[in-house]
Amino acid sequence: MDSLKINFVVFLSFFSLIDGSPNCNSKNAYRIVISDDCRTVWRCRRPGMSAMKLADCPEGTVVGRGVRCVPEGSSLNVCTVKKTCGLNRNPCRHGGTCVSGTKPKEFGCECRVPYKGRYCEIVPSPAELCVVSPRYTRLPDKEYCQTYFDCGDKTGEPVKKECSYPLQFDVEKQSCEDFHTVKCGNRKNLKSKCQYNKYKSMRSPFTSCEMAYPSCEKKPNGFQPHLKRPQSPWYMVCKDEHLVKTGFCGSDKNGKEIATKDGCKNAFDVPQKDGGLKPSCKGKPEGFYPLQGGSCQQFFYCKRDKTYINRCPNFLTFDTKIARCRLKIHVCRPCGTKKC
Repeated sequence: MDSLKINFVVFLSFFSLIDGSPNCNSKNAYRIVISDDCRTVWRCRRPGMSAMKLADCPEGTVVGRGVRCVPEGSSLNVCTVKKTCGLNRNPCRHGGTCVSGTKPKEFGCECRVPYKGRYCEIVPSPAELCVVSPRYTRLPDKEYCQTYFDCGDKTGEPVKKECSYPLQFDVEKQSCEDFHTVKCGNRKNLKSKCQYNKYKSMRSPFTSCEMAYPSCEKKPNGFQPHLKRPQSPWYMVCKDEHLVKTGFCGSDKNGKEIATKDGCKNAFDVPQKDGGLKPSCKGKPEGFYPLQGGSCQQFFYCKRDKTYINRCPNFLTFDTKIARCRLKIHVCRPCGTKKC
């Protein structure tokens, strides 16, 4: 049983056993008590009654903080620490074991290889880690999930390397894997492509890393306008806060398209307040008008404050003077051929 959900006051006291169960008396009646070896949880009832066993922790685990089974080397192993050191929490880091000293309240730490220091707080160098880690030829970087140390490099020294975005280093598989499957633990999970070392120092006279690879952090999945190039044809696609790709909207028969939250749309179908070219007919009289920014064949029609984009048939162009489609020979330059 890995976890015990118990709503009683917990006393990490040690007691004598009678026939394998704790001796319940007036001091521990109706209390949760823990065996001397920190592996069994009991609940005492009335004095004189036998205690009720709640759980046995599996091998390699003990009762820890929150009355749940935790690894013996865990910082949550307060039971063993209380017994050996008289402290309420383990002062030893990186799975170190607290041992009692010769004087009251004096303690020491037995560190796991290769950690050292008063509290096992000193982390060895990558070279030292490679020497004591025969099982692995690649070791994870202690800070970031996408970087690791290659112990088998040709130079004979551990070399820091980095997975390609968006892959991260899997300790067990000893390879760069999909970020969905990698357990980073305490290592930082970087989501933006420009946070990877390979791209962090990217410099160009034409663009920056953030312009080329926008961040998808806190962004929904799917298609959306480019973060650094809003109201433009550029877009980006996100998945689980990671950038999948960037792209550029094309053009249709009515002209260029721009990226919107609903996908690529013709610029004349998007209101000007949203970065598009669609004119507003609010307050305009009903009629035909030249389309600013459009081709010579395009125009818009206003009716009841609504805008309707249209274009002249082939071989005709829009005459702005009379607001009608005409042959080019009857329309002034530059849209027509007539000298006016």
